Amino acid sequence: MYNPTFIKERKIDRNHVQQLINEYGKFVLMVSRFEYPHKDQFTVAKMLKIVREKYGENLDLVFVGNGPNEDDVKELVASFPEDIQKHIHFEGSRLDVQDYYNAAFALVHASVAGEGLPTIMLEALTYSLPMVVTDSKTGPREILGDNKYGLLCQVENPDDMAEKVAGLVENSNLYNDYKEKSKERIRDFAPDVIQCQLEKIIKSVMNGE
Repeated sequence: MYNPTFIKERKIDRNHVQQLINEYGKFVLMVSRFEYPHKDQFTVAKMLKIVREKYGENLDLVFVGNGPNEDDVKELVASFPEDIQKHIHFEGSRLDVQDYYNAAFALVHASVAGEGLPTIMLEALTYSLPMVVTDSKTGPREILGDNKYGLLCQVENPDDMAEKVAGLVENSNLYNDYKEKSKERIRDFAPDVIQCQLEKIIKSVMNGE
């Protein structure tokens, strides 16, 4: 039985959503603590560089979160050409992450060590946000299936992630298909669905089944 997600209950500030769009344009979003190898912002930063240089896509990257490896990722970004650096943004820890989901073009998420049930992915599904996620040991594939509800890419492979992200930008049919499939998948994590499952389990236990 899955944990439900309640982020839909948070109020969205539409003015802030528009401000984010005005400031960052079309952007991919990673929401996570900076704590390698459990989270891998290094691969995501390298991906953005490849997307802009190799594929010529006018895309920005926004990081939401903080943690012990944040300065290390910033150091990596500082080694990029200036025309790449200016398209990677560090927003720190935020309490209004729902606004970022609403403003973003897609979610990107990377891990090396593996995931349990990545809450961030469920939150992105809630807002019908297509995603590209590393196929780490546990978690992402269980949620996305074999690229059914989002795109999986190789762990610690920024080239593969960049190819998948560029594909979402270039293929509007693929992008819109994932938006629609997100609405389907998120139902499995809705509070009312999980409540019903829990009640059935409790009833079964009480009846000695």
